[in-house]
Amino acid sequence: MPDLRQRGPYRPDQQQAIARLERRRLRMGVSLEDLAARSGVRLRRLCRIRSEGRAFARDIKALRFALRAIERERAAEQEALGS
Repeated sequence: MPDLRQRGPYRPDQQQAIARLERRRLRMGVSLEDLAARSGVRLRRLCRIRSEGRAFARDIKALRFALRAIERERAAEQEALGS
């Protein structure tokens, strides 16, 4: 039987990934409310992720995807206005 004490944490430390997401969010000027709504992560959970520095991989992935989608939409809008 495997030793359960050797297992990793339930929610791994994601401080570096969270810090990168936060820097990108601030650089883009996206509010926490907008990011939460676009990612499907509740605002309360997003605030807890930021304060604790721990998150499920699925939450990090959803937040990255949402920021990428917002970035692409803005680029498309700029391109449309520039044309």
